[in-house]
Amino acid sequence: MDVRERKEFSAVHIPGAVNIPLSDAEKYSEISAQKIVTLLKEGPEGSRIVVCCAFGVRSARALEGLRSQGVRDLENLPGGVDDWLDRL
Repeated sequence: MDVRERKEFSAVHIPGAVNIPLSDAEKYSEISAQKIVTLLKEGPEGSRIVVCCAFGVRSARALEGLRSQGVRDLENLPGGVDDWLDRL
């Protein structure tokens, strides 16, 4: 799950990533949490969602908010998309 803004996501993203911008996710509404739970259910048994942004700051904020809504099985991508690009 990529929490960067749509414009950032469309410029470059990790294949298979789903874009839910932090500006949307920050509302931490029940609807946002349900979207994430649906993503988890669609994945293989025991799967986790990796949350990413450019460097890891926004994704950490998203994790806090989603966890406060009871969403579990989430982890942060260390270094974000920027670090992922460096490893290509």
